[in-house]
Amino acid sequence: MNKGITEFIRLRIQQGADRETVIRETMKKFNHPRKKAQIAYYKTNQRAKPDRPTMIGAGITEDELRERHDVKFIMARKLSELNKVMFLTEAEFVKSCGLRSLTGYRSFLDLNVNNKYRGRVSGIVYYSHPESIEKLKMEGTLQ
Repeated sequence: MNKGITEFIRLRIQQGADRETVIRETMKKFNHPRKKAQIAYYKTNQRAKPDRPTMIGAGITEDELRERHDVKFIMARKLSELNKVMFLTEAEFVKSCGLRSLTGYRSFLDLNVNNKYRGRVSGIVYYSHPESIEKLKMEGTLQ
């Protein structure tokens, strides 16, 4: 089989073109009868399967997976987005992250790295931008 045909078919398969489209394009580009284009498609597709899985346009990226399920990723992103003028209670902050109570967020929030986002007054923990928390800690309003 011609190497140019093989490369063309392999490229079109990787781009997600369906079988019929690849066969029609092969017929047109290489001036082959339909039967020859079909044989070329099947031979190329069989060779491509073991070492190159074809993309079918399904699935999600690693970042999308983390945005949906990784508690640390979700909370770290939300902490970095906190506004300087707004203070959220811990319950409000967790709710803004879209987390349920049993997702294991407590161990992440208790890390020392997150102290710059957290302050306590009258037994209530508040989260805000690090500059706002530091300012109120310096004034003695927050602990």
